[in-house]
Amino acid sequence: MLGTEGAFKLPQTFDVERLQDDLTIAERHEFARHPLSYHDGSWQVINLIYAGGATHYKHEGAFSMGDAPPANTTVLDECPYFQSVLGQLPGEIMMARLSSLPAGGRILRHYDPIESIDFGNLRLHIPIRTSPGVVFHLAYRRRRWAAGQVWYGDFTFPHSV
Repeated sequence: MLGTEGAFKLPQTFDVERLQDDLTIAERHEFARHPLSYHDGSWQVINLIYAGGATHYKHEGAFSMGDAPPANTTVLDECPYFQSVLGQLPGEIMMARLSSLPAGGRILRHYDPIESIDFGNLRLHIPIRTSPGVVFHLAYRRRRWAAGQVWYGDFTFPHSV
């Protein structure tokens, strides 16, 4: 089905203005530096759903999703459209987070060994704010994912931003 394409766009889309309104609410909370080392230090994240409702991603436990059951964070509790969007996605959500990379920031090429439907993980991305200047590669192809679109990516392939 997917082969070496590495990604496909789902038919569903979401209202960009409403996504951005909730992002503004979420940005009142403190984002934390992504805990792994394959970036230049500027990659920031905050959880919407995570083990025990923790807002900061620790990359610990089973499949790096923590040891406690997934729960809504206080950030998600304040963002009604994000709640609606997540409620419309398929499957059980083990983790949902917001990622932020400023202009000029870099996430170095890496791969995530189990982040694929082949391992039972459907990793979806919904861009909220993006720019034509973003250079994102997945499976050795440049990707241009527009705000509001829903994309599945097989992140067992190399990827970078």
